[in-house]
Amino acid sequence: MPKITGRLLFSVVMFSIGAFLLAYSYTTANVAAAAQFGPQFFPRILLWTWLVLALAMMAESILLKGRKYKEQNWKGLFASIGLTALACTLMPIVGFLPISLTFMLAYPWALGYRRSTVLIPLSIIFSFATWYIFNEILLIPLPEIPWLA
Repeated sequence: MPKITGRLLFSVVMFSIGAFLLAYSYTTANVAAAAQFGPQFFPRILLWTWLVLALAMMAESILLKGRKYKEQNWKGLFASIGLTALACTLMPIVGFLPISLTFMLAYPWALGYRRSTVLIPLSIIFSFATWYIFNEILLIPLPEIPWLA
């Protein structure tokens, strides 16, 4: 029986959340909307990656038991869950770009990364690049800003 460490517990929690979200994306109500390359196709790729990484963390924490790790940032984990829920709730109301810009600044900040000279350009480039790729190349419309539509 492996010793239950913070890292193992963290990876189990991350795996559980990822498995729940992936299972939810395949529910009957969501399958019809996901035909071809619908809006749930690409998040599923990310969720499968999430599950593989969580499994790798579990295996590492079980197999390398003697190794010392820095304890996990539980406050950051719950802050990121709250930020994600808030972003998902507000995105249909406010639109993709404002939420994405705000989220890309707030998420690393909640996890302890504070270099604004990196965060600001990264959030701008990522948000506009994601919007362009989805709306113009993949033709998957993202929520628009209501007062500009």
